[in-house]
Amino acid sequence: MVNKKELFVELDEKFSETKEKLGFKASLDDIDGVYFVRDMILDCGYVSDDFARQMCGRMVSTYYSWVGQFQAWLTPGMGSVINHNEVKSLDEADIESVKALTHRAMYFFRADKVTGVNHDWKKMGELVDEMVDGQKDFFEKLAVLLDKVAIGWKED
Repeated sequence: MVNKKELFVELDEKFSETKEKLGFKASLDDIDGVYFVRDMILDCGYVSDDFARQMCGRMVSTYYSWVGQFQAWLTPGMGSVINHNEVKSLDEADIESVKALTHRAMYFFRADKVTGVNHDWKKMGELVDEMVDGQKDFFEKLAVLLDKVAIGWKED
């Protein structure tokens, strides 16, 4: 069994090294508050030697996990009663918001791939700060959409 305290000590050390290497401004608490990095470390049971990629992967996957839902709202499949019902709850402005959120999530996803392939630590650090700085707006817009869809299910 992995010792939680030992893992968190190792995480703090690797985070400090990574922050210095990449040059981002965000704190571990800033990142963990949205992307649950501590939970990820507990779940997998280790802190990677390449913690920068492990952390960025977690952050990016948080955004990318919504892309399928956005795609379903933008182009609901013919056989999907769920998606057709949900998209009825969204107006044209909401659809534009879905498109903007999709673009943002895909930008983070693709930019992470480029920085990972190129080992461009400076750009990776900038991307970390960009994801942290943009998360509030992203998730506030997402919450509005989810609320409308939930209300649509309740009223239907």
